[in-house]
Formats: sequence, structure tokens, C-alpha cells
Amino acid sequence: VGLFQRSLQRDPNNADLYHDLGATYRQLGDTPNALAAFDRAIALRPAHLDAYRGAADAALDATEQKAAENRPGEAAELRRRAAKYLMKLGAHQYRLRQKASEATFREAVALDPESADGFYSLGSLLHELSRPTDAVAMLRRAIELNPGDAEAHCNLGSAYYPLAQWSEMEAAFAAALCLPAALAPDQPTAAMRAAGAAATRRSITSSVDITSPKMRKILARLALFSSSVAAALAAETMIVL
Repeated sequence: VGLFQRSLQRDPNNADLYHDLGATYRQLGDTPNALAAFDRAIALRPAHLDAYRGAADAALDATEQKAAENRPGEAAELRRRAAKYLMKLGAHQYRLRQKASEATFREAVALDPESADGFYSLGSLLHELSRPTDAVAMLRRAIELNPGDAEAHCNLGSAYYPLAQWSEMEAAFAAALCLPAALAPDQPTAAMRAAGAAATRRSITSSVDITSPKMRKILARLALFSSSVAAALAAETMIVL
């Protein structure tokens, strides 16, 4: 520990030194200082994957100790903290296109089964990996935990598409577009993806009536973000994006 501290006096912005200091504190069973060192490494280098992993493992070590001491509240808090580190690790692995991201997200939701963000991230990843059935299950759980997440509803709608579950897809998009977040001026992502899916569905099946009250309500919201949707709605014709 002393060696690392002296090295950090000479090089205080060295993320790897802080990571190594955290690992040393962890070996000594000093969880608070270990987490502080790992957090500093992450602050200096936000994509320091080993620091996230080290911090999660240190928190889990302390979780076991608190559980053995019959302190369930503290153990649960440390478990949630470990899950948050793993969520961030999984997000960075996902951006780097590392296959380990799925296992990391699964580990996170196993530690914190009440994490809406965890299930959303896992479901979105599974959808991107062309595993829609698995994605639907995870995204539905995310929505159960956080019904107001417009992006989760929208991704659920997208996951239903390859399964040809049209009514479920439409319901998910409708739910997304009825939420305030979907209509934020600086966040048209969910609405525009829904518009694309609605247009695609309209082009492959005649079961969707663009003039139906339900579809007109959805499209009226989409028209806020797309002149082509607005024109299609006015003309009661097929949407072309």
C-alpha cells in the first residue's frame, strides 16, 4: 500500500495505480479503501473495465461478510452497489462489442432483481443479438419495474416485430408514445423508431387501418417529429419515411 501511495504522489492521475491500490486493499479486506481507490481509477478513466470488475468483486466480498454478521440491510446495499458497477462494466463491454456484456448484465440483474435499468440493458442487448423471445421477457420485466420508461416500451415493440406479434408490437409503441419522455423535443428517438415500425407494418399487412382511431392517435403523436408522417396522416395514405 505504501509503495502505491508514494507512486501516486509522483503520478496522481495514474488510473492503473489506483486500480492496483484498490486490488491491494481488497486483498487486505479493507473494502472502504478498496472501493475508494477503484472509484478514483474509474473517475480518471471512465472505461477502466478492470476497475469496475474489481469494485464489484470488492463489494461482493463485503456483502458476504455483512451477511455472516447478520446485517442483511448493509449486505443488500452492497449487493446493489456491486450490481451498479457491473451495469457500467456491461455498458462499456457492449460499446466495445465484447461478448462478455451479456454475462455481465445477467450477473447484475441476478444481484439486483429490482433493477429496471439492468433488465432494460439486457433486453436491448438480446434484441440486438437477434434473440427476440429472450429480449421480450427481459424488456417486459423492465417495464414492470419502471412503467414510465418510453425507450423500454419502444424496444419491446421492436422485439415483437421479428416474432410477427403485431398487436403486441402496436400496443408497446402506443404505450411508448403516450409517455411524456417520448414527446420531449430533444428526444424524438422512440417516436421515430415507432414511426418506422408502423410504416413497415403498414407495408406488409393490410390488417392495419391507418384511418382507425387508434392508429390515428398514434400517428398524430408521430407527426410532431416527421413531416412525412404528418402528410400521410392528412392524406390518409401509407406512411413513407
